[in-house]
Amino acid sequence: MILGAAQSAGFADREPSLHCALHEQVWEGRGVVATGRKIIGATNPAASEPGTIRGDYAIEVGRNVIHGSDSVENAKKEIALW
Repeated sequence: MILGAAQSAGFADREPSLHCALHEQVWEGRGVVATGRKIIGATNPAASEPGTIRGDYAIEVGRNVIHGSDSVENAKKEIALW
C-alpha cells in the first residue's frame, strides 16, 4: 500500500503494481544536489556509469526509474508539489 503524500495524490486508490509504486525522499546537506546526481547517474541511462541507479536500472530517458532535482531552486519547487 502506498502511504503519505502518495495517498493524497490519489495513488493509493489504485491496485498495487510496479507501475504506480512511488517512494519520495528529500535529501539535504552540503553539496547534496551534486552528490545526489552522482548517485542517480546521467539523465540518459546509456551515458550513466555502472553502479548508479540509472546506469543499473533505467532503460531509456522517457522511462527513467528515478528523478533528481538539478538545483536547490528546482528542488524547492518540486518538493512543494507534494
